[in-house]
Amino acid sequence: MDIIREARRQHTERAMREAEERAERQARERQYRRLRDLRGKRKALPENIWAATGLANPGQARQGDPGRKFPYAIAITPNGKTAYVLDYWGAHVTPISTVTNTALQAIKVAASHPTHIAISPDGKTAYVVSSGSTGTVTPIRTATNTAVRAINAGSRPGGVAITP
Repeated sequence: MDIIREARRQHTERAMREAEERAERQARERQYRRLRDLRGKRKALPENIWAATGLANPGQARQGDPGRKFPYAIAITPNGKTAYVLDYWGAHVTPISTVTNTALQAIKVAASHPTHIAISPDGKTAYVVSSGSTGTVTPIRTATNTAVRAINAGSRPGGVAITP
């Protein structure tokens, strides 16, 4: 009986892993489609945002890979000149110049797992939410692309919104 239980457990774990990977892949594809749709509105946006952040194929990202990158969310400044892409596993934000379609120096955020980003209406500050065990909001000065002191946001914050 133990052999049967172990086989069922392994089968269930494998099925759950496959379902999670499928859901992640679908989420990345949806985000890519949204970015592709944005490209028509902002002519300078790179055709393949994943390649601009150093990941040629979204399906390549796997937690635990050396040099792993996992583009998770994007925000574009009001003037349309810079896109900020969150790297979920690397705990970085990569600014991308939409004028030259090149990635700039990555910005380290205070805590792991950046999940949400919003840019102030004046475009001077980007706010990055990290949902690791110690949730933070890291302000980034967009003029210099530097992070300032993080703000404690409690355990696992779920988003960020800015009113005008």
